[in-house]
Amino acid sequence: MIADQAERLRRLIKRRELGIDVDFSTFMEKAASRQKRLIAFLGDTEEMLGTSSLVANCGVAMARHGKQVVILDAYPGKIDASISLGVSAGSTMESVMAGLCDIKAAMYASNERVTFVKLGDLLDRLDTMDFKDKKNFFNQWMSLEEAGDILLMNETTPNFSFALKEILLVFSPAKAMVANAYAQLKQSATMFKGVNIGFILNMADTEKDAHATADKFMATVRKFLHIDIEYAGYIPNSSEVIKAVKARVPYVIRYPYCPASAAVNLLVNKLIHGIPLIEKGQGHA
Repeated sequence: MIADQAERLRRLIKRRELGIDVDFSTFMEKAASRQKRLIAFLGDTEEMLGTSSLVANCGVAMARHGKQVVILDAYPGKIDASISLGVSAGSTMESVMAGLCDIKAAMYASNERVTFVKLGDLLDRLDTMDFKDKKNFFNQWMSLEEAGDILLMNETTPNFSFALKEILLVFSPAKAMVANAYAQLKQSATMFKGVNIGFILNMADTEKDAHATADKFMATVRKFLHIDIEYAGYIPNSSEVIKAVKARVPYVIRYPYCPASAAVNLLVNKLIHGIPLIEKGQGHA
């Protein structure tokens, strides 16, 4: 429960104030409520728009399952999930940390029971913050947890891996993007211990190509990195996705029966109900 998590956090802060060192990961492991779902979508900076659109649509689809969803967006620049949600975020978590506004002012609600929060590059700087700023961040984090049943993290690097149990890599079947995803796994392998890792092939041209790429990727990761990774499925590349992004409306709303919407609804149904994504190592015809 949130109250229990807050009490444990207060004890850790008290230890630190008494001069007993407590590192950042210990704080977040205690502060992140185990009663909440926290799922990170990790995408490449070269495919920010596609990944951000996917996160936004997953959030809306989850909300339609009756969940309160908070999207925590750590993508750099102006390209983030707010575009697909049709939200204009003026204040960010950085504004909150600077004392320019309170946390509620940085939480932007869409009309689909989804709340958007812009983190900026805050996660990249957490380890270098002084204790006062870290303490402030943890206190704000508790408010974010209270606002949602499911928290979706949209980021390019696994800064929060130690506080996560679920990570979904998002990349297209393009060779360069597959190579980048593999490099990210290799670089962060030690950080992903004890974490359920899956991947989504976004903007795939055909089901056949997506499955062939998935099988090859899983085999390579297992052989060289000794990591079991699950294929969560693919999102078809379709004209409706681009049209929806330009209209600043999630495609699961604007084009509910298009192939991309069907794929998102299938993915979300698995995540919501705990259905296995696809058995590790399963091949495809």
